[in-house]
Amino acid sequence: MAMWGNPTEAAKNGCVTRTIPTLSSPPGASNTNLTASLLAECQSDANGYWWRRIAINAVGTHTWRLTVDGQVRTGSWTVLPSKSRSAKNVILFVGDGLNIPFVTATRLVSRGATAGKYNEKLYMQQLDNFGTFTTNGYDSLITDSANSAAAYATGHRGVVNSLGIYSGSEYYATDSKKQDDNNHASVELITERIRREIPGMAIGIVTTSEIQDATPAAFFSHTRFRGNKGTITDQVLNGNRGYEGVKPDVLLGGGGAFFNGTSTGLGSCQAKSTSGQNTACITGTNYWAEYAAPNKGNYTEVFDRSSMFAQSMKGNKMLGIFHKGNVDTWLDRHVFTQNLRPSDFPITYSDNARFQRNVTDQPDLLEMTKVSLDVLARRGGNDGFFLMVEASSIDKAEHPMDFDRAMAELIDFDNAIGQAIAFTKTPAGANTLVLVTADHAQGYDAFGTVDTMMFNSVNPPGGADFANMEEYYVAEATKVASIGVYSAAGYPTYTDQNGDNFPDSWAPRITLAQAKVDNPTIRDDFQVSSTYRNPDISTGGSTSLTSDKLGLRELGLLAGGTSGHTFADVPLYGSGPGSELITPSMDNVDVHTIMATALGLGSSVQSFPATRGPSTVGDVTCDSVIPTFVQHATLGLLTTSCPIGSTFCNPSTPYVIGSKTYFQVTVSAASLNLAPADGTCSAK
Repeated sequence: MAMWGNPTEAAKNGCVTRTIPTLSSPPGASNTNLTASLLAECQSDANGYWWRRIAINAVGTHTWRLTVDGQVRTGSWTVLPSKSRSAKNVILFVGDGLNIPFVTATRLVSRGATAGKYNEKLYMQQLDNFGTFTTNGYDSLITDSANSAAAYATGHRGVVNSLGIYSGSEYYATDSKKQDDNNHASVELITERIRREIPGMAIGIVTTSEIQDATPAAFFSHTRFRGNKGTITDQVLNGNRGYEGVKPDVLLGGGGAFFNGTSTGLGSCQAKSTSGQNTACITGTNYWAEYAAPNKGNYTEVFDRSSMFAQSMKGNKMLGIFHKGNVDTWLDRHVFTQNLRPSDFPITYSDNARFQRNVTDQPDLLEMTKVSLDVLARRGGNDGFFLMVEASSIDKAEHPMDFDRAMAELIDFDNAIGQAIAFTKTPAGANTLVLVTADHAQGYDAFGTVDTMMFNSVNPPGGADFANMEEYYVAEATKVASIGVYSAAGYPTYTDQNGDNFPDSWAPRITLAQAKVDNPTIRDDFQVSSTYRNPDISTGGSTSLTSDKLGLRELGLLAGGTSGHTFADVPLYGSGPGSELITPSMDNVDVHTIMATALGLGSSVQSFPATRGPSTVGDVTCDSVIPTFVQHATLGLLTTSCPIGSTFCNPSTPYVIGSKTYFQVTVSAASLNLAPADGTCSAK
């Protein structure tokens, strides 16, 4: 955690003299004088001072009161008691960008309905418990996938683009010191805590994105900028700020471009992007060799579906990289295979030719999940495992409003959930907590159906574009009339004769009328696209017709060619031990609490045989065990250095020094475990 103060005073006094907050502790606990104990950890620069490596060690609600230059601020932290372990395994499914209307629409397309009732629920809807929770970040009501997933991994809110750290809301594009990941205090991840408390427990991370993308990276990295994909590749093995690398037992997805440590791959490996983010690959390091080396990662590396299954029964650690970038979508892998390119496959230093494989041999998320369960069950044994499975391209396809691709991704995701449900009914899967959620919502909804035959009947012959806007306006009335609402909607005509939960055809006559609340100005024909959608954009009176040139023109609310996220509450489905903690209305950090409670983290009693390792306080390894974990505590400081009234400032928490508004996140505890800079541990 961090605590910031007056930068002028900090620079003058060098952290020696500090005004300590007045602390109020739970009944039965004594206050702690922080001054002497924290001197070794106090750091300062021109922007302020901060203390790090502090852990709260007393259960209850801790309140704090801080006075700075006459400005008084108060707040509280709640420390929850640890409980005995109830779950042997935890499986967290994250549908990126998923909202409830999209679940409903996908159920209709996948399972159908008869006389108004769905023919079958999705697998996720068959789980025992259900609730919703907020997704707001610390700095904004709209989160991205980084700080939203990090809330699940850490139990603390972060700011947009950050993973596993306490940080201010700026990018610090002109401040090289603050661009440095090592300059931000790290927050312990649930996977790091598993490694130190139950080291025999196996860990798996599975995604359809690059493994360095925001959601998977939230479970093994600490960085201010999610775009630091070279750094994230390194942190899997080598960790950050005193935390050892998580080194998941199973790591599957895309992202091969960042393993070579050179400028090959997606885009260039420039030192800094225009936003100030370091997107560079780590030049000169062959991460294929590093991950495979017995004294480093000790991974068996696989690059396609066939080799993944061939290695799965051996129980070795597995790194599966199936694409240079994001794994191709289900619709492109199975229907529009002409979009697949051999050049998108990983290339290593040693043997380029062996990666020119059948491009359709990329695994489905269902298959990656099955293999992960097999390997993790073997490797975790009685200690169990933690598995995070993400369907990233639900979100990636919804941004350009490519709803068919997003829907196919959700069906693949739901089939993977079905695989996990089946696993829980086996001896190895007994006492498994299964959670299904989203990291944030997108503003999707369906509002009727479209008769595509009628819609297309007024198109110019041969697929040509309308000659002019006058010709378009003549056709527009018919296209609008093809949209059915209320009693005219009926039902779409998708079918699934082979029972794989995917439509037999993605081009039925009657499709869904669907849209986003935050689209740019586009044209939409409400029909499947054989290529990845690039929405039409109207700019300055002219229209760029890059796709759906015969679609219905929709005026937008956003500039550019993509839609964004919303702050709607998202669903949480769950079954198994710990899922009874799901309530109707929760907060995003509660997902972490549910998982940590089910695993008994911090408890001296484990329901399942497990060998406990040493505990860490902050970033330093100590001999004592912290018996509690913190919920609803913003333990890092956001120092904005922004003018009063800036949109980056949260008016409920700042204090003012001169013309600057600062955010106070404070030190508070009844009993503190401190790890001074010299690496020794002391209990206070």
